[in-house]
Amino acid sequence: MDAFDQLVLFSEVHGTVLINGRPVQGAELVETAAWSGNKRALQRTVTDENGAFSLPAMKHRAGLRRLITAQPTVLQDILINYQGVQYVAWQYAKFSYDANGELDGRPINLLCELTNPPTIAGSLYGICKLV
Repeated sequence: MDAFDQLVLFSEVHGTVLINGRPVQGAELVETAAWSGNKRALQRTVTDENGAFSLPAMKHRAGLRRLITAQPTVLQDILINYQGVQYVAWQYAKFSYDANGELDGRPINLLCELTNPPTIAGSLYGICKLV
């Protein structure tokens, strides 16, 4: 299957989770994408001893969607679960199926400080900052 047959619902994400400036080991990150009505995809990862995490690009087979000219809407979320608390790390509405379409071609690299309140930065919402 070539790249043309794939819809990128959520681009690859790399980042670090901190609490009070220190790395958080063992935080669970849950990434979801919702598109085309009721379709959903989900993947999970856990931070390492340096608080680092990586989520591969979330892709879906294109099928006939490549022939449809309507603008897609993919609702993206990343939640961080740590010590019984859930944090909204990232919420975004992506309007393309392109790799790195979220940030106009730039890769997604995040710094997530659990003590920060969620903020809105352009179309992004959550505790994570782009780095």
